[in-house]
Amino acid sequence: MKLFVLSLLLFIGNALFAQQSALPCLNKKFSVVAHIVEDSTGAANVSETAIRGAFDVLNGHFAPICASFEVCEFRYIENFQYDTLAFENEERDLTAEYSIQNRINVYFIQVDSAEFICGRASLNGIQFGGDVWILKSCLDSTNNTLSHELGHFFGLVHTFEDFSNQIVNDPNCLNSGDGICDTPADPYNENRDVADYVQDCRFIFEDKDANGAFYDPQVSNIMSYYPCSCEFTEGQLRKMAANYLSATKSNW
Repeated sequence: MKLFVLSLLLFIGNALFAQQSALPCLNKKFSVVAHIVEDSTGAANVSETAIRGAFDVLNGHFAPICASFEVCEFRYIENFQYDTLAFENEERDLTAEYSIQNRINVYFIQVDSAEFICGRASLNGIQFGGDVWILKSCLDSTNNTLSHELGHFFGLVHTFEDFSNQIVNDPNCLNSGDGICDTPADPYNENRDVADYVQDCRFIFEDKDANGAFYDPQVSNIMSYYPCSCEFTEGQLRKMAANYLSATKSNW
């Protein structure tokens, strides 16, 4: 009898733990409008097939929280001035003219700027509105630019946020770095070569934090700048789901 009771309690405890630890399921398919800006010759310089392929990869990354993205429409923009976008000055004009309400608008452009690496997104646009911009040359099977930028759109920042003050095993992890406790401290500095940090997806950087501990970041994290990115952490997935569920913008 005692064994039965103990087994029952163990079963209930495991069930409760699984329920508490399970990721939220949004059960949501987001509609996307893909805006392709043509160049001065009328060429798109990116294919619909490549764009759909990038969204297939994106859907795999968001599958753990039951979220997916469907390109419901491709729109071609003939104003070539917006293809080589002067981003800080022209992006508002572009989106004001072409963005569709109640859709996630993703613009595929070329940018003549060293500061625009592969993409931009309105931080936490899922809550407050905004758009996503992707550099056409970055849309291939070797990177996760679209997933990275949608991570920003759902409220995530880089794993190396405030890199100079990140501490390994930081007890204040909710209020430092990227504010997510299951993303290890990441000392990456955008002003340094990524090769100083990783080699064949192995972290080789030997600097220590302020407490003398070696860094060991997750080089596979999509919100890092390492060329091995392929996944979000559970904490990142929970934060993105929470941002959507608390969104002030409706009718997605």
